[in-house]
Amino acid sequence: MFRDIGKKLVFVRHGQSVYNVERRFYGWEDCDLTDLGRKQALEVASKIKEYIEPDIIISSDLKRAYETAKPIAKVFDMEVHKFKELREVYVGSWEGKKVEELEKNEPEALDRFVIEQKKFQFPDGESYYDVYKRARKKLDEVLENNNSVIMVAHYGIIDALLSGIFFDDPASSNCFVAENSSIIYFELLGDQAILHKFNV
Repeated sequence: MFRDIGKKLVFVRHGQSVYNVERRFYGWEDCDLTDLGRKQALEVASKIKEYIEPDIIISSDLKRAYETAKPIAKVFDMEVHKFKELREVYVGSWEGKKVEELEKNEPEALDRFVIEQKKFQFPDGESYYDVYKRARKKLDEVLENNNSVIMVAHYGIIDALLSGIFFDDPASSNCFVAENSSIIYFELLGDQAILHKFNV
C-alpha cells in the first residue's frame, strides 16, 4: 500500500458541528454545521490552494463533512466524491448521547473509554481498527489512480489513518488531534510518510 512515488495528501476535518457544541458522542448521526462551522469551511477553502492542486476531492457522505468540502471544490472547480467508508467511527448505542447522560447511566463504560481511548470498542459500534480498515481500503483505491488528494472527513478517521500511516497502529497512543476545519498536509514517498503541516 502507498508504494507509488510522490503522493500528496491534504486531510481536512469538517467545520464545527451542532453536536460539537452540545458535547454529544456521535459518529453516523448526520448533524449540521453551526454558523461558525460554515464560516470555517469558507476560510479553509480560501487557503487550501497554498498546499495542493488536487487530482480528486473526496469526502465522507455525512453532511458536516460534505458541506465543508463543497467550498473547497468550488475553489478548484471540481466535484466532491462522497464515500460512506470515510464516515466517522460509529459509536453504536452512544450515538447522540451527551457526556452527562453517560456519566449518569453508563459510568463504568465511560471510565473504560477514558482509560482505553483509541483501543475502546464502542457499545454496539466500531473500534478504531474497524474504522481504519474501511477508510484505508478506500484511500488506497483512490490513490491507485490519483497522485494528489484532498480528503474531508472526521476526527476519528483522520486520527486512525494518520496513526496507521505514521506509526503502523491506528490505535497508537500517539494522537493526531485535528481541529475543526484544519488542514493536515503530508506526502507519501514510497514507503516513507513526511508530515509537512498540521492544524493550519
